[in-house]
Amino acid sequence: MNKFRVERLYEERGLKDYKLRTLEDLFYIHDIKLNQVDGYNRLTKDEKRFFSRFVINYFNSYELARRNIFIIKVGKANNYLRVESIYNGEWRIENYEFGFENKSDLIGCI
Repeated sequence: MNKFRVERLYEERGLKDYKLRTLEDLFYIHDIKLNQVDGYNRLTKDEKRFFSRFVINYFNSYELARRNIFIIKVGKANNYLRVESIYNGEWRIENYEFGFENKSDLIGCI
């Protein structure tokens, strides 16, 4: 998708800073539904919330023109979420630590 079309989609959602806020933004702009990612339905409620927050932060960490990211699969390995994705044509497999000191750490999660 070209940069101008992506900018227009963000602006239509009222996201003038081009930062995703919700899973609805993610779907509307990038056509990604996390519940359709392989392995998502096997996650616990807390893991789903963590993964949702992670994905939005992950997209926002890239400049607008470089958000060509496809989340393929998510799984669990001990205290990690294993995320497989394709970024600009490159297959990536990364582990992200999943752990909270207490449930208040989940405040602000989607």
